[in-house]
Order: sequence, then structure tokens, then C-alpha cells
Amino acid sequence: MSGPLLLVVPVDRTILRRSATMRAKLKNKLADAIHIATAVETGCSHLLSEDRRLQLPETVVRLRALDLDGAEDR
Repeated sequence: MSGPLLLVVPVDRTILRRSATMRAKLKNKLADAIHIATAVETGCSHLLSEDRRLQLPETVVRLRALDLDGAEDR
């Protein structure tokens, strides 16, 4: 399921602990906090999301689908 643009990783205790900390700090829903914590733990610098309510840490940049339009042409 993983590929050059997608990495699928199992959720472990480290990710769950970080998600709890981030959820308390950023006030995201649990599922969102797990996604964000997984991104941070794996060194991801960008997260694709259309959810404007999603709060991200300063180390992660939100990308919208429109940001990717034509990206393969660059």
C-alpha cells in the first residue's frame, strides 16, 4: 500500500502518546491527532487536508488538493 507519495505505518505507543499530547495542545479530534502525530513521527513535512479547522504544529504544512493541481508538470 505504500509508494513514493504515500507511506502507510502502523500506529504504535509512541504515536499514540504524541497524539494525546498534540490533541491536548492543538484541540483536534482524536483521529486527526493520530494522523498528525503519525506525520510528525515519520518526518512528514506536509499533510494533505481540506479541513480548515485542523490545527497543525508549526513543523507541518497543510496542502490542499488545489495545491497539487498540475504538480506533475513542475
